[in-house]
Amino acid sequence: MRLHITGVAFAIGLSFSAVTQAGGISGSNLGNTCAGCHGVNGASAGTTMPVIGGLPKSYIETAMKQYRDGSRSATVMGRIAKGYNDAQIAAMSEFFARQAWVSATQNVDANLAKLGSTIHAGNCENCHEKNGTVIAEGDAPPRLAGQWTAYLQLYMDGVNDPAWLNKHPKKGTFGKTTKSDVDAVLQFYASQK
Repeated sequence: MRLHITGVAFAIGLSFSAVTQAGGISGSNLGNTCAGCHGVNGASAGTTMPVIGGLPKSYIETAMKQYRDGSRSATVMGRIAKGYNDAQIAAMSEFFARQAWVSATQNVDANLAKLGSTIHAGNCENCHEKNGTVIAEGDAPPRLAGQWTAYLQLYMDGVNDPAWLNKHPKKGTFGKTTKSDVDAVLQFYASQK
């Protein structure tokens, strides 16, 4: 067993070595190491793992650096991000940004989604434009339409936790949002493709 683990570790080391020696850093090779959680090309199949394929390079790069330096709350991403340098993070971010967005396939409660549409229009549309479908560069908010509702729920739960490190411009107003309002908005985002 120990020999097997050593062999696997050696093979992984060789693959990273080959990636960096064969004409530079390969974002696709590094990005493929993320497939176990975030799916092939960032199209996550896990309800609590966000879809990241198609998000802006700057958004992914900033998030990875924040995970690495501890300024963004995480479960395992903080530990994973520490294994990458700036050039590797930039290469992976560019790889994921070039991928097509693939909306999560999930069941939607049409009545809740309709109510969520109204809540979105009054509270979220200013930042998460066009029903949360906009993917913009820079520090713009991420796309929410078609994202996993379980992941968005975890994010919303975290925002209301005083120990949560991630900043959100409307963090103070989230505390006044009822659970049923959040459920409705999440169903609305799930209905958007």
